[in-house]
Amino acid sequence: MIGVLSYGMYYIICFCNCIAHECYTVVKNSLDWSMFLTVVSLRIFGDVLDSIPGVLTGGMLTYVARKCKHFAALPAAIAIIPISFYLVVFLSGHDLASAREFGWLGKLTQPADCVSVFKLYSISDVHWDVMPHQVPIWFAMTIVVAFSSCLDVSFISRF
Repeated sequence: MIGVLSYGMYYIICFCNCIAHECYTVVKNSLDWSMFLTVVSLRIFGDVLDSIPGVLTGGMLTYVARKCKHFAALPAAIAIIPISFYLVVFLSGHDLASAREFGWLGKLTQPADCVSVFKLYSISDVHWDVMPHQVPIWFAMTIVVAFSSCLDVSFISRF
């Protein structure tokens, strides 16, 4: 019984944190949820309204993942999300620039080339003094992954 309650509470907490993330709000404890129950400012009310598409999309994905048994149902549902967004934007008479103005899309940025990604890494920032402490952890993780792969292969070979 306790496991079932813990499992349910885990999903309730995940759902509440997703709503907080959609509202650009930090929730540190249960008392912070009172701001959603007592909508005082228009900013929070607007953020709650902005979170409705995310909540509906999450509900739709949850429904498809649980009820639809076809292997392509979830990938199709995931592909439908951006397609429907752009259809709503264009069919409502807006363009991408006005969608950016409303905050529906991120700001337009310059694309990065592949080489610039490697410029983000700096070998001098590595704390080499902690590497010897990581060797047993790497070794243990290698054993865990290898054992897990062996279990996967043995399970699949049964069928």
